[in-house]
Amino acid sequence: MIWATLALLGIPIWFIAMILIAAFKNRNTVRSNPDVFEFKLEKGDGWTRKKSYARWVSDVLIVHTGIALIRTAASQVEEINVVGPIDPSPKGLGEHPTEVTLTYSSSDAFSFAVSADNLTVALGPQQDATDSA
Repeated sequence: MIWATLALLGIPIWFIAMILIAAFKNRNTVRSNPDVFEFKLEKGDGWTRKKSYARWVSDVLIVHTGIALIRTAASQVEEINVVGPIDPSPKGLGEHPTEVTLTYSSSDAFSFAVSADNLTVALGPQQDATDSA
């Protein structure tokens, strides 16, 4: 139905297909980076359903969101704390996901779940934070 509506508006289907291909190619490029890790944020009533992707640039956490991972947010992180294993664990992060808490420079804090395989990448500049768990 949406294809017919766009065709009636004069947008060629090949143009829409090219945009979709470019968007998913960008998504695959972001996800294939070795320094990118996937995580789920903690909400008040549990963990989010969608995974987000992030990477570290020095002490700044770059978070990629959206279907094509083109929306980005950058936040300077002051402190990283490993809380420990999560029970019950959120779906989609493999076995034994770990909860990590980040404190921004604005004193805001949030928790996220990361798989045990990606924990060292998720700790970024403070890889010695695993000793505090």
